[in-house]
Amino acid sequence: MSFKALILAAGKSTRIAQTAGGIPKPLLPIKGEPVLVHNLKLLKKHGVKEAWINLHFMADAVRECVGDGSRWGVAVRYWHEREILGTAGALKNLEREFKDGAHYVVYGDNYTDCDLTEMMEQHKKKDAAATVAVFDPAKNPNSGIAGGKIKVGTEGSIEEFNEGGKDGNWVNAGIYALEPSVMDIIPKGFSDFGKDVFPALLKNKKKIQAYPIKGFCFAVDTPESYERAQALNK
Repeated sequence: MSFKALILAAGKSTRIAQTAGGIPKPLLPIKGEPVLVHNLKLLKKHGVKEAWINLHFMADAVRECVGDGSRWGVAVRYWHEREILGTAGALKNLEREFKDGAHYVVYGDNYTDCDLTEMMEQHKKKDAAATVAVFDPAKNPNSGIAGGKIKVGTEGSIEEFNEGGKDGNWVNAGIYALEPSVMDIIPKGFSDFGKDVFPALLKNKKKIQAYPIKGFCFAVDTPESYERAQALNK
């Protein structure tokens, strides 16, 4: 079975601007390959045939790098945001494209080897509205991501999101499996999954499941995190 995916690539890359030299975060290379290309290959490996990429900062550079996605076996389409809509607002803006079934949302500046197939299988088995890939910062190789802490219960269900805080035994890896019903919670305009949508789902007694990844998760959102990602991936 094939699933669609949204890759988030609209961010302005403000915190990493000097290190990036004007290159958008998803196009920064690790092992000589843009993170965005790595993510396309990961999606293809796990059966995704169609992906949308949202654009804003240096949109032409992303289009030039990726093209139509045919080099990696994924049909890529784009949506240019005149104003940045946030991680969840970007999905709401493309609601018509993701209304037919479960789908993935992938942060374009996170470099990971998450087993998307196993994640979706767990998502379906647990009958969750949303499943969030998470990692243990003490065990999984990572780049020292500061925010996105998550409290996970004994049965693997997520109990609390703490964006930018210290409380939580897991960290958000920036990959989601979502049911179309999640769209009902997302308002039009700007909104964020960790700060707005997932807490609203929990408030409405909707199940959010954690999927602990077995490998690595490297962000490239700050000079320090990018340097660490490069050092640990030599």
